[in-house]
Amino acid sequence: MYRAGLESILGLQRQGATFAIEPCVPQAWPAYSLICRFGESPYAIAVENPLRRSRGVAKPFAIPIAEDGRRHELRVVLGDRDAPPSSGPS
Repeated sequence: MYRAGLESILGLQRQGATFAIEPCVPQAWPAYSLICRFGESPYAIAVENPLRRSRGVAKPFAIPIAEDGRRHELRVVLGDRDAPPSSGPS
């Protein structure tokens, strides 16, 4: 059940050595955040929904997984393709 929620609702999708965020959330959610761990590296992910969309990442991208033990922060914005870009991992 936990994995189904992460994948289908919050949109965390691992694809080999990368992952992507493709959420399907209620339009009423203005934002959410989660922390997931790949190996020893935590990823703090903030998802913003300024246009109150259910799905659709403004600038989709594959995030390389760095298992370097460091914390990585990521910002993802739901919206139109021409919306401000999401920022990659730090």
